[in-house]
Amino acid sequence: IEEWVDAPFVEFIDFADNEGSFDFVVAEKLYKDFSNYQQKAEMVLRAYLEYYNCYREILRVVAENKGVIYYS
Repeated sequence: IEEWVDAPFVEFIDFADNEGSFDFVVAEKLYKDFSNYQQKAEMVLRAYLEYYNCYREILRVVAENKGVIYYS
């Protein structure tokens, strides 16, 4: 994974999927990735753009509030 450290969206691949979580540092990085790929997402993910935008907003709020996204 070291060779992919700064790759876009890599945190979705390299995290514990057994009730894992993202802290605000990871959320901020992922929010930037989502923002940087917004235009491409609008072209490619038309049917799923609502989900993309919703997740992007969740990441923004978590990053701004220094929170954690917890998966259970």
